[in-house]
Amino acid sequence: MINLDALPFVLSRADKVLVDQKTVGGDPRVADALMERAGMMAAEAIFRQYGDNRSAVIVCGKGNNGGDGLVVARGLLQRGWEVTVVISANEGTSVQHRDNRLRLEALLAQPQPTPAPSPGTDPATSSAAAPVSDPAASSAAAPVSDPATSNTPPLGAGVVGRGRIVRDVTVLADASSAIWIDAILGTGQNRPLAGRYRRWMDAFPADRTRVVALDAPSDLIDGALLRPSCAGWVISFGAAVPEVVARLAYDPALRIDVVDIGFDRAELAACSSAARWLGGGLTPALPVFRSDLTAAPRHKYEAGCVVVIGGAEGMTGAPILAAHGALAVGAGLVHVFVPQDVYSAVAPGALDTLVHPLNFNRNEAAWEKTLPLDANHHRETRLGAAGSDVPSDAAALAQALHRATAVVIGPGLGRTSFVAPLVGYLYRHLNIPMVLDADALHLADLDVEPRGLRVLTPHWGEFRSLCMRHAGTKAYAEAGTPDEYQHSVSMLRRMISTYPVQVLLKGNPCLFANREMDVLMDTRGLGVVRAGLGDVLAGSIAGLLSQGEEVMGSMMKATLLGRLAVARMRVENGPRFNPLASQLPGYIQRVLGDDRGN
Repeated sequence: MINLDALPFVLSRADKVLVDQKTVGGDPRVADALMERAGMMAAEAIFRQYGDNRSAVIVCGKGNNGGDGLVVARGLLQRGWEVTVVISANEGTSVQHRDNRLRLEALLAQPQPTPAPSPGTDPATSSAAAPVSDPAASSAAAPVSDPATSNTPPLGAGVVGRGRIVRDVTVLADASSAIWIDAILGTGQNRPLAGRYRRWMDAFPADRTRVVALDAPSDLIDGALLRPSCAGWVISFGAAVPEVVARLAYDPALRIDVVDIGFDRAELAACSSAARWLGGGLTPALPVFRSDLTAAPRHKYEAGCVVVIGGAEGMTGAPILAAHGALAVGAGLVHVFVPQDVYSAVAPGALDTLVHPLNFNRNEAAWEKTLPLDANHHRETRLGAAGSDVPSDAAALAQALHRATAVVIGPGLGRTSFVAPLVGYLYRHLNIPMVLDADALHLADLDVEPRGLRVLTPHWGEFRSLCMRHAGTKAYAEAGTPDEYQHSVSMLRRMISTYPVQVLLKGNPCLFANREMDVLMDTRGLGVVRAGLGDVLAGSIAGLLSQGEEVMGSMMKATLLGRLAVARMRVENGPRFNPLASQLPGYIQRVLGDDRGN
């Protein structure tokens, strides 16, 4: 679920910090008001969702996200909840965090209850109805029990509900039915969880419907990013961030709500023009990855069968890299078709794939005769459909396409005139997903109407060349703007509105585009530039498509897997390690193995 109707902004984490700073303008009173509004609105939303007479465990970090959690604690106490706050013994890193901790302690020390507000009460009015005494005076007069001297701090009387502050989640044996609120790191996190915060996150309940994250889940950039978040509900303040929205692609049960906390809307709009993922606003129809990643197929064809076509002389490694990319993400079988004159050099080293020689030197009429593709479905292509005189290489390709569920064409293919007819013929007639990479991008004619899904994976130079060769996009490519990012987004929008294609524009950032979803951005891409990585990426996309993944999800997931694999290699080999393309598939397998609990 995603509810961004009121404030449909998606900003990068850096831009969100920038908007926050410009809104605050260096005034601590404004910063305090923003945190108060964010926390109280979140408390109201949680109260509305879960009703009254409930208990909450709010796990707070030392930064502003922890400060938000402390405000939520006050808001829920004022609504009659029983609240346990888990917080480090160290002081917070901001004035707002410190002040809100003092306010919470003061609230817990007040002996007189007041009536609980009903759902729908304005948080600002509610908090004003029960004024908090001066933190400097109250906290000194009534200190909270010290967890160092008691493993189970007693519940103290709050204004309405009861609350306590503890130093660790290990003392919470009585919190099995509580609503857990993640206020550890938020959008400011810059590294995976570790140490105390990792232990705290591991203590969260497995029932995600009882876990709420403030602004962003604290496992946002954790190593297990391909798993659903610990939180089932994210309440974002002012704007969502791309990393949270991207999770919807493989975590459709995740709920995201954005609340308006008073950010300067002009600043939001200015940043959103450069950092928004979706130009026309977000849509709930984001792609969904298969949820049965660990389900064992009954045979190799059920796991997906991919055909890779490419590998001209001097570029024979490219189709093998693509094949290994498809196998790494779970494809059950990969056929690789290479020119006859390089077959003997390629086949002996390609132990995990079926390598076939192919005579590319045929015109489109010859391909239509030797490789007839039924107008309704590719599976009608069978050996012998063109008679007993079908050449053996074309017959092998026909057999492979008969069982294939995705095709990659282009890695190392070359741009000679005799390979263009095969690209054009398959592009027009094949009725299964087809990924066009590298040289195939220079040979495909987008003006013809294909029978199946077509995915283009160019880098910037290939994309501009592709646009220049087609009338529907040439004017956009020639126009140019000083802002290369904005220009590429405009060209992508023109391409997907003119031609029935999906596009992954490789680079840093990576841009993903299709007609239903507009343009999405991954600001980090693969995190490395190296020859051959694009071949692995194209193969991974085809491997995911072959298993029934949605197209936008396949492009996003393949990119994410590649980035996590690179990150893992650098953890093991040092931050400056520049991986070889041939190393990437093995590490993709390891990332997926970790994600599946292997």
